[in-house]
Amino acid sequence: VKLYVETNADSSQGNYNALNSMNYAKNLVPTYIEMLETTKFYSQVAQALDDQYTPSQLSGKIAFKPIEDTEVFEAVVVDENPTQAKAIADAVAQCAPDTLSDFNDDANLKVVDDATLPKSPSSPNVTKNVLLAFVAGFVLSLIFAFARELFDTKIKYNHEMTEILGVPVLAAVPDFEQSLSKAKHSQKEVYRNV
Repeated sequence: VKLYVETNADSSQGNYNALNSMNYAKNLVPTYIEMLETTKFYSQVAQALDDQYTPSQLSGKIAFKPIEDTEVFEAVVVDENPTQAKAIADAVAQCAPDTLSDFNDDANLKVVDDATLPKSPSSPNVTKNVLLAFVAGFVLSLIFAFARELFDTKIKYNHEMTEILGVPVLAAVPDFEQSLSKAKHSQKEVYRNV
């Protein structure tokens, strides 16, 4: 829900007073937000919602944000249930003007934009999270593969021995243990498949 800070400026007195009034309203926005982020306000919202929430629960669900260089600020409500989020936002719009007028007689707050029922969840963004996970997994696997290859000091091929020592390879001794384990493993597979 968006709320507008209204001042009692007389437009007939000229543009200078209207501009001063607008600047004054811009400066009031942070003050009004602080006045609304009180236990008293959250208690009034809880009463408007038939005490479904405590004031501390509501303070975690409601966030006030000024809209840059304007006399408007918004109350953003986050809840798992979109209908409840709208109900909380409507209660904020109903209680905010009364709460501010209790603090200051000259405080005027108007609802600019009523709360709407969200059509999709604001978070988590599944598509974005899946893409980020895919990219992160791909990058990490590349880093792992390059690091493994970089730090591997084993000589794997005969031509590497020739390059390192400058001496030709006359013979190579096979790894008999590995050959035997492969042979036994392949025999077990043959018997299982029969």
